Parts: sequence; structure tokens; C-alpha cells
Amino acid sequence: MADFNDIKAMKMYQHVDRVYNELNAMGYKDDGPVKIEDLWTFDQWHLLGTPALDILIKKLKLNSTHDVLDAGSGLGGSSRYLAHKTGCRALAVEMQPDVHAVAETLTRRSGLADHVEHAMGDMAELKLVNRQFDVAIAIMMLVHVGLNRKKVIENIAM
Repeated sequence: MADFNDIKAMKMYQHVDRVYNELNAMGYKDDGPVKIEDLWTFDQWHLLGTPALDILIKKLKLNSTHDVLDAGSGLGGSSRYLAHKTGCRALAVEMQPDVHAVAETLTRRSGLADHVEHAMGDMAELKLVNRQFDVAIAIMMLVHVGLNRKKVIENIAM
């Protein structure tokens, strides 16, 4: 299992509750619904943001028939974006408990809980038994897994 202290040492993974400050600054109430488009300014924790996902959608011809595994999903932004744009179903897997909790909340508040499922776990250890996916993405996650990279890739490919 990865060392959470190493992950939390990176600024982007500290104080994940700042997401709620962003939403409050936009005028959203504490637990009310949010527009998916308003999340895009801060829930994409990868390079190039949603334009990169648009390329992914086009190249992979993603649509509502696809099941996507989003390994190292962070706030779940990529999963929500793909589900919103294509109607696909996604499993967003994140290992940090605080980030996972915020991701689940954002998905529920954005009305996409019927398309995006969240799971907490380390992709180097997690076994997705009896689950098949058409597409697996690991945007930025493989940069952070160090020595477990081979094990993570094997688990994604199962």
C-alpha cells in the first residue's frame, strides 16, 4: 500500500475540503445540487483538463454502452465528465479516504450517481473480481505509484 504521507506531501492533495469553499464562492449551498459544468474548473486533477478528455472520447469512440475504469480517480472529475458527455458508466477508484469521500459527494450532488460508482482502494492491491471494463484510464496515477507500477497495471488489465 502506498504511503499516504508521501501523497499528502504534494500540495494538490492537501486540504481537499477546499472544494467546498469553491462551491460556496459560486453560490452553492452546503449540500444542494451542483451543475456538472461548474465542477470542471477544479475537479480535473490532470494536465489539460476537459479538452484532454474530449480527445479521449473521440479517439476511443466512447458512448453509453461503455464501462470505464478510472484508476486513481482523485475527485472523480474525469469519470463524471465522461459519463455526462457520453452516457457511459464509470467506476472511479481512489485510495485517499478524504478525496474519495469528496468525490462521492460531488457525484451525488451533480446527479451522476446512476452512472458513476466510487470505490476506495489501492489499485496495486484492489481486485475487481467479476468486473469487466471496455476502457481503463489512469490519468496521472501511474506517475505516483513508483515500485507498484507493474502490479497496478496488472490489476487494471485483469
